[in-house]
Amino acid sequence: SWRAQAERLGRPAPAWDALRADLLARARPVFPLAGGDLVAAGMAPGPEVGRRLAEVRAWWRAGGCRADRRACLAHLDGLMANSA
Repeated sequence: SWRAQAERLGRPAPAWDALRADLLARARPVFPLAGGDLVAAGMAPGPEVGRRLAEVRAWWRAGGCRADRRACLAHLDGLMANSA
């Protein structure tokens, strides 16, 4: 690990520094949906909106945060169809 290397060498190996710098330079992914999107898709306002939003967010994260708004809405449609 980088901590073990830092303790042994007195500093992290340069490769770890480069990796950290690369990760810090990347844009943090932003989940493309909000509760209002679910209401606009036909859900009644209330606690179920939060539960469904959490389901879609978990699916989005499991996919590496790559799905865009359209894909997230399609996944939501599938969830809503399966629960109807």
